[in-house]
Amino acid sequence: MDIEQGFVIGIDKPLRWTSFDVVNKVRWQLCKRLGVKKLKVGHAGTLDPMATGVMAVCVGRATKRIDTLQAHTKEYVATIQLGATTPSFDLEQPIDAFYPTDHITPQLVADVLPRFTGAIEQVPPAFSAVKVDGHRAYALARSAAAGAAVGAPGAAADAPPAAAGATRGQVRANTRAPPHGRISGA
Repeated sequence: MDIEQGFVIGIDKPLRWTSFDVVNKVRWQLCKRLGVKKLKVGHAGTLDPMATGVMAVCVGRATKRIDTLQAHTKEYVATIQLGATTPSFDLEQPIDAFYPTDHITPQLVADVLPRFTGAIEQVPPAFSAVKVDGHRAYALARSAAAGAAVGAPGAAADAPPAAAGATRGQVRANTRAPPHGRISGA
């Protein structure tokens, strides 16, 4: 570990931790272990507190590489339940509706899946880490009365689920995210 040059470490962000929690914990542990009072620590991409996954945490001079790291290709792996939807589009809230899945075949999935690979423009859901008027959309959505969908401009709260069914599976999508996690069209 070369503190002078800095380094990047991968941290598996636990459920319910904010990205800032991860950075603070890493900073505190390193300062304690190294016997220093200040240490520059940052991350290359915000994850919603209800998301888990690997975060690139940059220490020291490596924080200057955050933009470069964010511009790299990323792979997202998700476990989905076809036909089930929740108000938050994640596991934070219970499933509130089921849709038929009988029409979904392996061939249909194979035909549709390429649309979710490569550069993708999307409208972030209300429960996302994108900032709206200086606040995280997920914070606004969680503070809304009865979990009402409040979020990014144009967020489709009444949009139908992406797919339908009670079948579980995993999806992998490679994408090239723009710097700072900005989403085109958002």
